[in-house]
Amino acid sequence: MLVLRGSDRVDNRMAKQLLQKKRVSLATPEKVKEYTGVEIGAVAPFGFLLGIETYVDENLFKNEYIMFNPGKHNKTIKILAEDYRNIGKIKLAKFTKND
Repeated sequence: MLVLRGSDRVDNRMAKQLLQKKRVSLATPEKVKEYTGVEIGAVAPFGFLLGIETYVDENLFKNEYIMFNPGKHNKTIKILAEDYRNIGKIKLAKFTKND
């Protein structure tokens, strides 16, 4: 799982290097539902709870808070970015080019 700010975009070359893969692509809505049990766009940034490695782009921590949908499109959670960083089960990485 790659976690990034909504205003950023994954750089394919950087993601391939990070994941040590020749090819990377976005998961289909069906695969997202299969792996997480929720619809695309409502996946909380805690893939590690599902046994999914969770890489977080360092740009995310330029924000004081992060907001995400906790499995439902009509609910939002807002937490301090530093609290999310301190969970300790995420892997800090760089896979976007936006500043």
